Amino acid sequence: MTMIKYTKIEKKINEKKFNDCLKIIQNEVEEIIYNTKYTSKKFIDRRLDNYCLEIGKSSAFTEERFKRNKIDSIILVSRLDVVGGGSKVIYDLINCLKKKIIVISTGLFPSKKINSKNIIFIETPENTLINKVYWIQKKINQLNPKNIWLFNSHQDSVAIAVFGKKFNSTINFIHHCDHNLSLGATINKFKHYDPHVPGYKNCRKLKIKNYYFPLVCKDYGKLNKIFDAKNITTATIASYNKFLIPYKFHYADLITCLLKNSTKIHYHVGRLTVLQLILIYTKLILNRVSIKKFQYFNKIHNTWLFMKKKKIDFMISSFPLSGYRAIVESMGCGIPIIVHRNLISNIISGANILPKNNFIWNNYDEVINFLKSINNKKYQILSSVSRNRYKKYHKILYLKKFLKGTSIITPEYTNPYKLTYKEKSCKYRTIINVEIIIINILRKLRQFFLKKRFIYTFS
Repeated sequence: MTMIKYTKIEKKINEKKFNDCLKIIQNEVEEIIYNTKYTSKKFIDRRLDNYCLEIGKSSAFTEERFKRNKIDSIILVSRLDVVGGGSKVIYDLINCLKKKIIVISTGLFPSKKINSKNIIFIETPENTLINKVYWIQKKINQLNPKNIWLFNSHQDSVAIAVFGKKFNSTINFIHHCDHNLSLGATINKFKHYDPHVPGYKNCRKLKIKNYYFPLVCKDYGKLNKIFDAKNITTATIASYNKFLIPYKFHYADLITCLLKNSTKIHYHVGRLTVLQLILIYTKLILNRVSIKKFQYFNKIHNTWLFMKKKKIDFMISSFPLSGYRAIVESMGCGIPIIVHRNLISNIISGANILPKNNFIWNNYDEVINFLKSINNKKYQILSSVSRNRYKKYHKILYLKKFLKGTSIITPEYTNPYKLTYKEKSCKYRTIINVEIIIINILRKLRQFFLKKRFIYTFS
């Protein structure tokens, strides 16, 4: 299905050019995850995982066992952002562990440093990839924690190679890079967790032994409001990457349609590219819709409290890629979610974690007609159903129970659907996706300039 350079990697391994191997593996994964035709098509690669482990074995450090110290858990990450669903899951885990924790970043991406008395944040000081592997291995061996929580990005060959050595720790692999190829997903020594049911079921289908990791968020209370059909407010919480896949439907078209026909204001929370913003504003102007009706927020501290403050009526889930954490926060707030019947895959739809018979749209007119059909009585029912789904499966209490070893309920897999042949054949837009081309060019330029700055380029 893909043209991965296995032979080239094996040659470098035989030549003991391990740094080059890690670089090639990382670049090969990036070529796949930045190629939209592989989205929700290629998820795992056992050979690449095994190459990483083989490289990690090359470390010459003495595996001396130290007496268990006060460190209960280490969290190994590729990045730690201010915003983003993946980082929020890490913060939730840190808050629930309530013990002294060391967070180690491989340094492949810029990370936010954490200031907390219970957390020690360490960014791997080495520049070359193989030296990063060796440094992290020595650090873990010295600390000898009971648990290692692994949150690696798709292409982070360093994070996976670290575990070529044996450690006296339980390695908990959190498979949050679930809609595309991710290194580490096939490694048997990892205790494999999937933080939502679509990903959990998909890994089972791929013959991977896995467990459910509860996707939760702190409860800031339900938004209580009277629905006014003449003053509907909607919101979308997502960054630019959720909209990049060339697709039959476009976010800018839906927002324009909403603001022209039924919605008073639409709030967008999350960084969009300049091209995406230009497209949205251009379509609004061409359709004689005031640009003031589209309110853009690059980032905010707390999306739940933001939605309560702005009294959002409906959350428009991003598409083609949905944001599961944003959906959970919206359900907790008691805000009904409008989700798309994704033509690529159920995994990236978001429909499968929503309440049964949740509204799922196939075209723009369906969204408009749905909003026009809602009165206050219907809205209060939808709001309660959404809130109850959160309370049943996604309260922070369930993560605390999980960490204590208490059995928790795996959420019900809802709203399943099968795509027809006709639907599958029309999922992509016919235009050239300029955004992806520009982003890939910028990615290559970043690699070039980082190479000038560091001993090794890490993208």
